[in-house]
Amino acid sequence: MCEEIAENVTGHLVPDAGHWVAEENPACFTRMFLDFDASTRAG
Repeated sequence: MCEEIAENVTGHLVPDAGHWVAEENPACFTRMFLDFDASTRAG
């Protein structure tokens, strides 16, 4: 559905997490966020 309004959309499954991903699996969330941030800076 996101692909209908945005380009370059990716999704990830976070183990042991539901709706509060950053709280339920902070290590995984932080890694995904830092990877995303680095990819946007790289161009």
